[in-house]
Amino acid sequence: MKQILFLTQNLYTDTDWQDKFQKLGYEVFCSSRILDDFLSKKNFSLFNYFQYLVFSESISNMNVQRIIKNLEGKNIVLFRIDNEIISSTDSSVEDCQEEVYFLNSRMSISEIRELFSKTHLNEPLLSSNQISKFAAEADYISPRLIGLFFSSLSKKEQEFIRILFDNKITFVQRKDLCKELWVQGASNSTLTQLSQIMGRVKVKLKQFDLSDSLIETHWTKGYALKPALYESLEVFFQDFK
Repeated sequence: MKQILFLTQNLYTDTDWQDKFQKLGYEVFCSSRILDDFLSKKNFSLFNYFQYLVFSESISNMNVQRIIKNLEGKNIVLFRIDNEIISSTDSSVEDCQEEVYFLNSRMSISEIRELFSKTHLNEPLLSSNQISKFAAEADYISPRLIGLFFSSLSKKEQEFIRILFDNKITFVQRKDLCKELWVQGASNSTLTQLSQIMGRVKVKLKQFDLSDSLIETHWTKGYALKPALYESLEVFFQDFK
């Protein structure tokens, strides 16, 4: 399966485009966090692992230009979503026009399919699972994916995650978690239930191709979120305040 890296300022305004690409058989990695990191840290190594890069219409021409200038020599095809006619006098995108294929919302699925089929690329450097692992290790987890994971949790499982989130990336002891989750506090019964909650959460992480090591476990310290999971949850919770 071919992979698309979809950069956007707002994950929830581009779901239609994600659906279109997925219907065409592409695996889509959609992220606003990666965009911010590229613009602030200028870390472009992740581009090596994708065949296509799509810029959302929510990204300014200036930022598109900044990223493109750093992609020289990368084996990646660039697409820009833009529903407006690009003016030849707009110097901010003028230099990009020979390098970028333009998409707009008026295009049918078949038109998008044919446009992508005109591009010729080598095979991906990594498999889908390897890309997912790379993204997780590089602290790149789509808040949209985290949102789907969080929504799949039961009420008590969500409470468990929120308690860990409120403590950022520091460990929370089991007895303290029990006090937060149950009126009666820590007991053999609630400690057992806590372990069961942790087990179910780990299973659900794996169901969404996320590593169960994103929640650290220590037999004396308790549980803690890894930075990658904490930061993605932070974006997700902010968007749904």
